[in-house]
Amino acid sequence: MVSDALAVACGAVCGALARHNLALIATQHALAPWHIAGINTVGSGVLGAVAAAPLPPAAKLCVGVGACGAFTTFSTFSMDVVTMIEAEQFAKAAAYVGVNNVGSVGAALGSYKLAKGLYPKLGKR
Repeated sequence: MVSDALAVACGAVCGALARHNLALIATQHALAPWHIAGINTVGSGVLGAVAAAPLPPAAKLCVGVGACGAFTTFSTFSMDVVTMIEAEQFAKAAAYVGVNNVGSVGAALGSYKLAKGLYPKLGKR
């Protein structure tokens, strides 16, 4: 139980630091808020691959729950959309919602299928 918590915590530190550093870079290069779409898409892709890969439970906890959980963010995405709506940037808000949702689900599905193909012994879930 303690080792599971440590696995999640270690992954969470890595995921949070990666997200923070990408946010700093995005701000310097005027990419905000679109970097959140990239973060959510990449994180969803990683999570899909981790879910399908034959990894030890501690590794799945570390990368899947810890790193991906801390790296991706739905709350920031939601507030970005609210801010765009408040600024009457409706087309931008709609595009942002589409990119986040289609990109993240597509990345998760694609990486899951790819990982399942790489590890055929796993069978169907």
